[in-house]
Amino acid sequence: MVDYEKDLNLGFEAADKADRNKAEVNDAISTLRTQVLKATQGKVEISLSRVGPPVRLDVSRYFLPEPETYLVVGAVNPLVKKCKVEQLARWAQDRTGYPCKLTWGGNEFSALDRKALEDVFACLLRDPLVAEQIRRLMKMEPSTPVGDAAQSPPPGA
Repeated sequence: MVDYEKDLNLGFEAADKADRNKAEVNDAISTLRTQVLKATQGKVEISLSRVGPPVRLDVSRYFLPEPETYLVVGAVNPLVKKCKVEQLARWAQDRTGYPCKLTWGGNEFSALDRKALEDVFACLLRDPLVAEQIRRLMKMEPSTPVGDAAQSPPPGA
């Protein structure tokens, strides 16, 4: 006879493990974000971002289905208002937390645990094209805060 109670308890155990895995992945991403922010003197912030193709401005947007969005490991300069997300790598994550897959430069890297994920993040940061993107973000001029613009004297005053 089938034992659904046993199966349900196995499902609860799997859900608990998935929660732990996801928390571990989030912690690894948070560590990456914090260290890159520090290394760039607050000029580059890395996070998971949802992106998609550019918005269609022609008539086709009324007839074609909405384009799909996807997750990326993205970077922005938090000192620049409306800074566009720079895609460093495409991100995919299993519903149980692992594996996590990052794709960039025509290569796919898979991480089955935290150590492997940290190694993949390190490999990403060592990539010369990724480093160029991060350097470009660092060189952006910070936006003038809204409050500062309001305090400047009017012309001719």
